[in-house]
Amino acid sequence: METIGNLARVEILHALSAQGPLTTPQIYGELGAARTNTLRHLEALEALGLVVADEPPNRRHGRLVTWAVNRAAVKATGEALIGYMLGES
Repeated sequence: METIGNLARVEILHALSAQGPLTTPQIYGELGAARTNTLRHLEALEALGLVVADEPPNRRHGRLVTWAVNRAAVKATGEALIGYMLGES
């Protein structure tokens, strides 16, 4: 839940959901955030399966990576969070 509780990560998910796949520079430009912070957030979201990249981690250095939201995973995570807040799990 800590990963989802971070406002920057929620904003990344929102931007990807609303605007479709975005490159890393488009994401940090949209958020007005530093590149390194944005990458750290994207990696955390990717570890949970909430976002996917068009390049595997070992091939990203020096490449323009495009990110997309995994809508099914975001929806399932949101439902789990609501269940937790309602004391259902």
